[in-house]
Amino acid sequence: MAKKKSKAKIISNKETQPVSNLNSKKTTQNRQSEATIDDSNVLFSPISTKLALILTLVAACLYFAFSFVSEGFYQQDEAVHYVSMKRFWFNPNRILSNWEKPGFKLVYALPSLLGVHFVTFFNCLLAAFSGFFAFKLAQKINIKIPALALIFLLTQPFWIGLSFRNYSELLAAFILILAVYLNEDKKYAFAALAASYIVFIRQEFYPFLALYFFFLLYKKQWLPALLTGVFPLVHNFWGFAITGDFLYLLNQVLKTSSEIGDQYPRQGFEHYFLMSATVYGGIIITLIVAYFTLKAFQKKIPHITVAILPTLYFLMYCVFNIQSVPIGPATAGNLRYLIIVAPLFSVLAALAVEEYKNTKEAWKVIYSLIPMALLVGIYMTYPDNQIMLLDADYAARMAQAGREFQVERYFAPLIAVVGTIIILIIGLSFSQVRIAFAVFAIFMALITLKPKPLSEEDSNVKSMAKWYENFTKQYGQTPILVNHQLFYYYLDEIPESFEITPKSIDSTTVAELPKNGLIFWDSHYSYRPEQNKAMLNYKFFLENPQKFDKIQEFWANDRSFVGFVFRKK
Repeated sequence: MAKKKSKAKIISNKETQPVSNLNSKKTTQNRQSEATIDDSNVLFSPISTKLALILTLVAACLYFAFSFVSEGFYQQDEAVHYVSMKRFWFNPNRILSNWEKPGFKLVYALPSLLGVHFVTFFNCLLAAFSGFFAFKLAQKINIKIPALALIFLLTQPFWIGLSFRNYSELLAAFILILAVYLNEDKKYAFAALAASYIVFIRQEFYPFLALYFFFLLYKKQWLPALLTGVFPLVHNFWGFAITGDFLYLLNQVLKTSSEIGDQYPRQGFEHYFLMSATVYGGIIITLIVAYFTLKAFQKKIPHITVAILPTLYFLMYCVFNIQSVPIGPATAGNLRYLIIVAPLFSVLAALAVEEYKNTKEAWKVIYSLIPMALLVGIYMTYPDNQIMLLDADYAARMAQAGREFQVERYFAPLIAVVGTIIILIIGLSFSQVRIAFAVFAIFMALITLKPKPLSEEDSNVKSMAKWYENFTKQYGQTPILVNHQLFYYYLDEIPESFEITPKSIDSTTVAELPKNGLIFWDSHYSYRPEQNKAMLNYKFFLENPQKFDKIQEFWANDRSFVGFVFRKK
């Protein structure tokens, strides 16, 4: 019995050191005593790294299972990225562009050879292990309840919804949380290499890499400082070897910025604030506000890596969306860009709980949380289309386009905010608050997360691919023209794997297409005369029956999409 008590005390002393300095030795002893009592119950004891690892693997498997019931795409880019991963092996240089993101495609080149399901599971592992390293980072900065960092990330509905999808943001999020963990562990060389690789994936991180370079110089870490330039140099010299441009990277970044600067609409500086509950969940944003409120009352600087770093990244994207003075690339309000810092914000949320528990008169955060709850209730309790809220402004836009839209309310964000405030103020112990937040986070995930069905367009392209697959089984391969990249995705093929490489549809390729060749025309990508005047409308084929047979058509139920299969006579 004495050994058991001794062991519990050791665990308590090791795993429950607070982040903030306590006001007195007596307070410290009391809290350690409380933790020891709580830890005598397995349910309330701090979880071990082994258990965190098990939870991580379970989460990865659950994400993978969810991918089978959530067949729809967040955006069609994820399917195109998969096809591009496989095409790397036929032309490695094709991944150098900003859209292709070379650091992203290099990591996925090998997994893509094992098929779409393996790539999906690989994504799930990255998403889950981002949570594991959030847990390890929370331990490293001495957060008393590091399990919350793991739970807060793994239960975020938007994170779950993207966990199995082919986006570079997921890989960047994993490497970023790993880099921050390595930095806190004072393994600066490895942290520098990880930070260097992030910009090989996402170029918007260059300002942060520059700041880290100067930080390492300040710490007199000369070799790690030099290592921050490894992958930018690799990227530049790779481009130089192909193009002969010695300043390839700089010129490519400037060219990309000028090309996409105003290519997409800017949603306004406040856009990402309004969508923050959709991206991170109401629990996380409430705890973030609580944390910064506490720091304001304490007149202390927030934690650099888990508070200031992700907040600066978030604000950068808010600036990109300013409408009055265009700054940086337009993002169209895409939410997935923000998940890169989701693991760090999860650690910050766990830190916020600890700071609240360790601070006298912490109840003063109510001065900011009550107004926040009111603002959430007024402005953020609407459903969304994963780009913007479907509120009165959205209804007005639809009215201008001649479409009716009925505004509805969606109170999950407000429930999350109010529930978080209640858990904070009812005076639970550290162990009890961990259990309360874990249960509440899982509850919010269950009521918020919804499978994404295939869109009408995606479903019809899938049918087109299935039709072609059956056609080739019966008649063999024939030359084809096709524009829609989902066609290749659903065949799990790439253009280079066909006996005769498919081409896109325009007046020249149609004229060169041999007899009995097939044309897979679709209403999304096959007719964009503003981009290519040689593109052909489907009416061209229908109005020339002596040259083309219409042998199949695919209509969306709502008539928003149509696909035709024409055969050249």
